Amino acid sequence: MNAETRETTSKDAAVFRTYVTSAKTWSISGSTIMDDDNASLWNVDELYAKVGDLVKLRITQVAAGTVTPVTGETKIEGDAILTQLSVSAPDKDNGTVSFSLNGTGAWTVGTN
Repeated sequence: MNAETRETTSKDAAVFRTYVTSAKTWSISGSTIMDDDNASLWNVDELYAKVGDLVKLRITQVAAGTVTPVTGETKIEGDAILTQLSVSAPDKDNGTVSFSLNGTGAWTVGTN
């Protein structure tokens, strides 16, 4: 998360500049492995078609080896725009997908 500021320095306090928060922004970036075990789940064309789209984002803790959220754990949810996507698919190795999302509006914090 980032906080943008604007200057509020007055003549009375001119020795040191003063600021207030004017807006907050957030972004997330990361990468994931495209392994052979789940190759049927990956469609690169579908991923690239999402660049520029608004997506729903949920970050939460899941039980090992599943996609089931752990009850009682914190979750963060919000809307974001997928701004960057790149795929690397080397021969005889796992492929990777790297991505960046810019948040739009505030995120919310809750419990699973």
